[in-house]
Amino acid sequence: MKKIIFPILLIATTACKIETGTDESSRYKVFNYSMEQVNFNVLRDNVLKPQCMQCHSWVTNEVEVLKRVVPGDPEKSDLYKMVYSGQMPASAPRLTDQSLNIVKFYIQKVSGSQTQKPVPLEPTYSSLKVNLFEKSCIRCHNPDVLVKHPKRPLFTTKEAIVERYDDILYSMTDAWITNDNEMPPADSNIPRVSDEVVNMLKKWKDSGFVD
Repeated sequence: MKKIIFPILLIATTACKIETGTDESSRYKVFNYSMEQVNFNVLRDNVLKPQCMQCHSWVTNEVEVLKRVVPGDPEKSDLYKMVYSGQMPASAPRLTDQSLNIVKFYIQKVSGSQTQKPVPLEPTYSSLKVNLFEKSCIRCHNPDVLVKHPKRPLFTTKEAIVERYDDILYSMTDAWITNDNEMPPADSNIPRVSDEVVNMLKKWKDSGFVD
């Protein structure tokens, strides 16, 4: 009986060892890339899509990613600072050193000619789209999030934002005083919208919601 039980126990123990582990490396296959090998495809497929796409639909678009990057300087880039600090991915394990290196190498290789100039803050949809809605709202109000939260409003189009303008303005101002569904949520990693941006949002309405 001992000779029969021992192999069974050994197999069971081995199987348990194979299934354990909850860190990022056990869930996603991430390779050791050198700086020369890292490009946007490597960054997207190994880090952004598996780790970020659930909340950030823009991560598959390099133009959008580059808006969060300071060319050649990871330490000053929002993309790197958020993942290095562990603030992102939210409610998930911190990125492994392998993944962090991919992000770092990508930013180090980015040239200034690849990035877009900052969009001036103006009372127009094109300006507020970049300076407000993409920074403070799209993370939680995009089509990908509707899978888990079907009743959540979308803020990915001008029409949707204009329709809910009063609610949006309230959530960014008075709601913070009453603790009534303030936006961005107080417990999120997204900073509160500044008075300057709120005032520009009001001017946008006064201008007739111009593009």
